[in-house]
Amino acid sequence: MRNYYLSIILITISFCAFGQNGKTDTDKIVKYFEWTDKIEYLKSPDYSQSILSGFEKNRDTVFLQNFLSTYYDSVKLYNEFPYQPEDLVKYLYPIDLNGDNLLDIFYQGPTGGEQNITQIYLNQKGSFRKVFKEYQDIVDMKFNKNRLASFKLYNPGCCADPQTVEYNYEITYNKDEPKFSLVKTVGYFYPTEKPKDSFNPVLDFSITVDKSKLRKECYFLDAVEHPVTGGEGNIIATYKKGAIGKAIGFKKDGEIEWIYVLMVTPDKIEKCEFSTFMEHPTEIYGWILKTDTDLK
Repeated sequence: MRNYYLSIILITISFCAFGQNGKTDTDKIVKYFEWTDKIEYLKSPDYSQSILSGFEKNRDTVFLQNFLSTYYDSVKLYNEFPYQPEDLVKYLYPIDLNGDNLLDIFYQGPTGGEQNITQIYLNQKGSFRKVFKEYQDIVDMKFNKNRLASFKLYNPGCCADPQTVEYNYEITYNKDEPKFSLVKTVGYFYPTEKPKDSFNPVLDFSITVDKSKLRKECYFLDAVEHPVTGGEGNIIATYKKGAIGKAIGFKKDGEIEWIYVLMVTPDKIEKCEFSTFMEHPTEIYGWILKTDTDLK
């Protein structure tokens, strides 16, 4: 029943959006939402709890308070920052980053705006130097021989933004000095239809047609603006011939075969109306026609 009322609301939005000349487009939207009521969507991951506390070995609040008393101006991002030092202790995590047996400081907390930020301070035998600063939260970390080797930042988007991006970093060292390199970004579009069947193993493929449309559902909704997520229908991006990807799942709808994919060649994107996916070269999940590929 909830989906029914949601559909009515969205259909009403579509009427308002398309006006008197939009009867054909409105019919498309009505049929589309009737169809989406019958499918299952992927759920976004729950990263509400910070993982950093699991890497702490000695949470010394006096140590953290002393850090803030000296480096508060470095932690805050602007003069009107609404938090005082005593408010920020809970967002600090003492973790040895580079294996030198000195506790470095990870700040993962508010900016005073909509986004969180991750800032890392290297302990240089009593003084601290900021070596990393990027928006969003760390949701995965890996160590190798007592040194941080990689981590992932997760950008859930703001408000009703359907664009979600993971930023994957690797860390190398010159002696004890870390270097952070963004090696891959991966985009998800929520909601995206959930695949029921999977390829095992995952299959590599390439696009064999001039233009292949990556969609959020196994449904042809073209030449109309989506009333909720914007963009062109349910199209996430259009890929050029030669783009490559990994086939993860599949669905057969009558004679039409769809594959759920991760497209891994962002340089082959011809068109994408979702700006977050274009800020960095981004791999993107979605659905494409099997006939657009070299898969048999």
